[in-house]
Amino acid sequence: MPLINGGPGRQDFTFRAGDTFRTEVDWSIDLSGYSVTSALVSLVNGATLAAIPTTFVDAAAGRVGVAFPAIDVAGTYGWTQTWVAPNGDTRTGLVGYVEVTP
Repeated sequence: MPLINGGPGRQDFTFRAGDTFRTEVDWSIDLSGYSVTSALVSLVNGATLAAIPTTFVDAAAGRVGVAFPAIDVAGTYGWTQTWVAPNGDTRTGLVGYVEVTP
């Protein structure tokens, strides 16, 4: 029997303190009817530090835009991206580190 990995994907980012950072995630699946949210999180306790603006570029093609806000304090943070399906099922699609350099 094959082993199926149902865990989230991983994507890390590095950018400079004070800079905004925009990128696009291409899931290559139809996300029509879904909602997608992203958050900057503490690596110490998992608390949400800030919502990361997340919008659909093309929901039918699974393309999602992510706009990290300017972070003024250099350090390492976590981030997550979560989907909510039309039926209410929730899944963490991506996790990763955000390295903010001075």
